[in-house]
Amino acid sequence: MAQEDVQDLNAAELESLLAPFFAEKLEEHNVPGAVFIMVKDGEVLFANGYGYADVEQQIPYDATETIIRGGSTIKPITALAVMQLAEQGKVDVHADINQYLTSFQLPDTFAEPVTLHHLLHHTSGIDSKFSNTRVDTISELEPLGAFLARELPERVAPPGEIRNYNDFGIALAGLVVEEVSGMTFAEYAEQNIFAPLQMNDTWMIVPESEVPRMANGYTAVSGRVEPNLVGNYLLNTAPGAAYNTTAMDLGNYMLAYLQNGRFGDTQIVQPESMAELQRTQFQHNPHMPGMAYAFDEVYQNGYRLLAKSGGAPGTNNRMVLIPEENVAFFVSYNRHHGRLHNDLTNLIMDTYFPENGEPTFDTAVSTDLAPYTGYYREHIGYSATTFEKISGIGNQIQVTANENGTLNMFGRELQSVGDGLLQRTDNGDYVAAGKDSVGKQYLFFARTAYERLPWYETMPVQLGLLLFSLVVFVAAIVFWLWGVRHGAGNGRILGAIIGLANILFIVGFALFFMNLTGSGEPPWLIEYGMPQQLVVLLAIPLITLALTVVFVGLTAVNGFNHQLGTMQAIMNILIIFGCTAFYFFLYTWNLIGYHA
Repeated sequence: MAQEDVQDLNAAELESLLAPFFAEKLEEHNVPGAVFIMVKDGEVLFANGYGYADVEQQIPYDATETIIRGGSTIKPITALAVMQLAEQGKVDVHADINQYLTSFQLPDTFAEPVTLHHLLHHTSGIDSKFSNTRVDTISELEPLGAFLARELPERVAPPGEIRNYNDFGIALAGLVVEEVSGMTFAEYAEQNIFAPLQMNDTWMIVPESEVPRMANGYTAVSGRVEPNLVGNYLLNTAPGAAYNTTAMDLGNYMLAYLQNGRFGDTQIVQPESMAELQRTQFQHNPHMPGMAYAFDEVYQNGYRLLAKSGGAPGTNNRMVLIPEENVAFFVSYNRHHGRLHNDLTNLIMDTYFPENGEPTFDTAVSTDLAPYTGYYREHIGYSATTFEKISGIGNQIQVTANENGTLNMFGRELQSVGDGLLQRTDNGDYVAAGKDSVGKQYLFFARTAYERLPWYETMPVQLGLLLFSLVVFVAAIVFWLWGVRHGAGNGRILGAIIGLANILFIVGFALFFMNLTGSGEPPWLIEYGMPQQLVVLLAIPLITLALTVVFVGLTAVNGFNHQLGTMQAIMNILIIFGCTAFYFFLYTWNLIGYHA
């Protein structure tokens, strides 16, 4: 039931609330500008820009004129296209998508086939990656089928079990739209969604004549903001991650979602189809929020929200629907700073849709917590099969047991309230434990899955292996230098070369990784593919691996012939162990060879 405070939600009140918020937050977080729109009860309630869309030319944000890069907020548009075709009987969202694909076929890695239903709420089990998706010029864009036939990641999990957010999965749904409709996705979206909804300033690729209207993207560099994206953001996974629009156009789109698929005199889909788009389609556990088709389900202040975020270099967007109150809003910033979304959503919800009642807490039960402790890896953005996996080494969390019979996760205390079900003692949110059909152990928090890691992949073990290797490699160099000084270094040079080359790789890769992730923004650079410096760096372990094989052979032969002194034998064995630990580390993180 609506709160009485909702009656105060009008344009004048909203303007007086948002003006000081944006003035403060844009300055506090060094963000050049933002644009906001809210729709309510079938019409645009309020729309306004704040700050600058282009700092250099002092062009202010404007809700009608400024073109923004929508990023992943296109995913619900792709879901809408799929539902239109389903409504016409041209696709079955629960059928094997291979029956619609002509460019290629998904392998039968698992017994259960991948369906559009899985793709639209990110449970297809297809691996995730950023690399090899972005191009600089329109002429470099490929047909969607040809691109996905070459670049679609492997199937790494059974479908329908674990949510792993994935641009490629939605792009694959976009390919089904192409195959079934006989149009490119851009043509289909223009004719069947953008035009009927009068989204006249929405394009997959902005025409050259309209590019000056586009907001610049910005990155903070040494305390100042610098433009990092001007013009179109071109992705081969466009149905999952790239289009361009205005706040006012998205107002029309949100109105259709809130009005049972109707905008003006246009019925974009039937009410039953719109209800299906917004229905809870997947949950890791019945006690926690799940996914609608391409929207995240969020519960806040007792309300069910449907939220979708999306970004591009220097751009950060969020769309929020509150269907119960027939209200929706969209905001876009031209610098990547996710906290602003939460601040704005909290402000609007707490002002106009305040909490109704206190959270409830279940009765704690005594249980063995040992099966839940350990190191976990968040699945969102995790790539199991490419070099991007290395980012997961720093994204591990440790779950520990407290002396009072509770668990500690994210610094929060969890009590056991039933078989495999935990509850935070501060706010009542649930965390659930479970396994997938291949036996992997997970903790589920909201819509996110955290996979429990085997001991050998945990951060302490992996960093321990790397540190041990580094010490051995330094020792190999010192041992050779000591031998040279004392006239006995020639037989030790191969171990020193291996050690020196591997140290150069470790230092070089560390610098590369810090440069890639140091801005705090997503690593947009690798969208172009494996960076050239990484290509060069990854050649080093391949060379040293070959040299290590030779080194092992020479050690064995010389040892058999009693041509090794005691110190030399000990050092050689240490080098072999150090190299083994090092190559196991590289193998774990897909850094032996080129995995893009």
